[in-house]
Amino acid sequence: MVNQHYGTMPLIRQCLEPGMMALRDGCAYRVSAIRGKHVYLHSMREQIRITDRVVEVFLDGFGNPLTH
Repeated sequence: MVNQHYGTMPLIRQCLEPGMMALRDGCAYRVSAIRGKHVYLHSMREQIRITDRVVEVFLDGFGNPLTH
């Protein structure tokens, strides 16, 4: 998990940026790329490609998406 976060927030795919920390199926991932309708997420163990319209992202202490 991410060490220090202040909750999560759903974001639409078009608002994601590489480096944001996302929550998917109970695991933390880093957004690595957004290409068309695909969002690429990776962690230490796996890389996945999703087509979801809304992605759950972690928030920092100011309420902004957490970037790594």
